[in-house]
Amino acid sequence: MKLTFFRIPCFSLVLLYFLGGCTYLPTQVVEESCSSATSNQWQETRYPFLLDIVQNGKTGFIDATGKIIIQPQFDDVSNFFEGRARFIEIDKKTWGLIDGEGNIVVEPKFDEIKPFSEGRYAAARGGKWGYIDRDGELIIEPKFSKAEKFSEGRALVKENDRYRFIDLNGNFITEEKFVNAESFSEGLAAVVIQEKNGSKQGFIDRNGDWAIELENDVHFDFVYNINSFKNGRALVFRYDLLSYSLLSPIEQIENRPDRKWGFIDRNGETVIPFKYDVALPFSDCLASVRPSDQNDDPSKIGLINIEGQEVVEPVFDSIWYFSEGLATIEVNKKHGYIDKKGQIVIEPKFDKAYSFSEGLAPVKIGDQWGYIDRSGQIVIEVQFDRASTFSRGVASVNIGDKRGYIDRKGEYIWLPTK
Repeated sequence: MKLTFFRIPCFSLVLLYFLGGCTYLPTQVVEESCSSATSNQWQETRYPFLLDIVQNGKTGFIDATGKIIIQPQFDDVSNFFEGRARFIEIDKKTWGLIDGEGNIVVEPKFDEIKPFSEGRYAAARGGKWGYIDRDGELIIEPKFSKAEKFSEGRALVKENDRYRFIDLNGNFITEEKFVNAESFSEGLAAVVIQEKNGSKQGFIDRNGDWAIELENDVHFDFVYNINSFKNGRALVFRYDLLSYSLLSPIEQIENRPDRKWGFIDRNGETVIPFKYDVALPFSDCLASVRPSDQNDDPSKIGLINIEGQEVVEPVFDSIWYFSEGLATIEVNKKHGYIDKKGQIVIEPKFDKAYSFSEGLAPVKIGDQWGYIDRSGQIVIEVQFDRASTFSRGVASVNIGDKRGYIDRKGEYIWLPTK
């Protein structure tokens, strides 16, 4: 089991979120602007900046020059955040924490430790979840069957088959218990409660009070956890009742009617109509959508802004999220890049392509990977079996099952090992 992963982009139909630990100010809840600082906050909490290496099956750490800082000695590790890294003893299936010098500060005694967030780790022991600080001190007793990371001073926990929210001290913010819920984002959390005559869906605020109650025919999708507010908009859907009415009674039971997606604002008002067959949450005030009324090719994806205006025509097979002003696109199984006006700046000619980071992007030609600059020129030759995006001037690459690190010139600071 590997705790650290290559950074991969989000496909147009699947949402993958990677959340780092961010410092939270409990008294301040700010609606996300179009220029989110989340990535910078994540980088700021990633200290010391060390890179995990594997030698003879054991994991240790080097710095950005390739100097070994922590000798390979652990079965597996995570990245460092705020001076701590999680490690696991695979044989015992127990987790602990180390500091930036490799000293064990929390003995491997937990069944699992989730990533650090807002001064706390969710940690399981004996099948129950609680929360510890970076030194392993117990902050919230392990009593939950499930526990998520803290977000905006609140954490989603599960107790007796129902979800609830706690504050940083472990106190419940409301007596209500939910059959489903998501973590807080922009001061609100999507929740569902079961009532005698059905269910009630909507959003609660950080005090546990209902801020938005959805209409009966408006629904969440908790399968992909895509209900949270982003850029002041939340993604919800309605069933296409016309197509539903055309089905026979048996077909109505066996087949779900088509969904039509739209967006609501923080007042619960529909601000972008339910007219999309496919939609993803906003990022940088842009959302990927597949309009329902396309005649030429109903499978194509475009982009809208937070007002619902089309800013990129639906002419692409896929559009990934923007990074450094460019987004990866797919056309006829080839990948390229567009700007925020929808203009193709790098022609779709690669078999795969990841996001730009620090001016470079990994691209795949045939079976191997290299790196291009913003003009589309290959600046690090195609030679790797896997490649990741750059972070602080370093990127991890694979040759076969061996992993190493290169600098921006494509020179190794650590030759691939395993």
